[in-house]
Amino acid sequence: MTSNEHRFNLYVDDATAIYKRATEAKSSKNIIRLANKTLKNIDLATKLAPIIDAKEKIPYLNEFVTLSHALIAEAHYNNKDLKSAIEFFNFAQKSNKTTLGNQETYIRDCYILSRLMEIAKLQENWRISDKFAQKIFFSSKKLDDSYSLKAIKYLIKIKDVFIESKNLDFINKSYYEMLKICKKKEFLKENPKSVANIYDDYAKYLNIVLKKTKNAVKFYKKAESILEELDLKYEAQIIREKIEKISEKH
Repeated sequence: MTSNEHRFNLYVDDATAIYKRATEAKSSKNIIRLANKTLKNIDLATKLAPIIDAKEKIPYLNEFVTLSHALIAEAHYNNKDLKSAIEFFNFAQKSNKTTLGNQETYIRDCYILSRLMEIAKLQENWRISDKFAQKIFFSSKKLDDSYSLKAIKYLIKIKDVFIESKNLDFINKSYYEMLKICKKKEFLKENPKSVANIYDDYAKYLNIVLKKTKNAVKFYKKAESILEELDLKYEAQIIREKIEKISEKH
């Protein structure tokens, strides 16, 4: 092993250890300090990578860059410094594009964009929230079946933003993607309560917004059936009452 290779490994090892300490730190000040030390070590390792013919390792190193920037952003957010939080979440999003382009990349993208979306929501800027929500939508579609629950989590979040921004097209698209996941046997088997909740929510949307009462009843009944199978009698009864109310009006 050459001296440069040894230094490279030391920088990466130090970055890994310091990043772990940053995730465990209690105060925002220490989180920011340790995350910046991580970034410094990663920067030194990245500069050495071409010298030791290890350019292929740079995307892995950039994962630390992304995660460290996100840690700093969260620390600023907790300190109510939204301007700095936005700045570092943007840094995180930019560096994430230089990682491996795998499932973890898309998960990080959803997370970072969702935090930027939440900040825009706090500022009641629904145009910007909608912009981030649309980006999350396309990133969530790249997640494979093993991350279906994460995809659902983000689709629910963005659906609520689209409702606030009155973006009917993307409300429908978000529900379509959620229902597509819910139809998968494995997902239903592992997450029946989540599926029932989505069917319940979609039925409400069909009934109140789209005025499609027959379809609404159909999805309410699907939710009821799942809840009955789970022996959740109280929740199933609530669904039956919703069906009865619709039936009384029609």
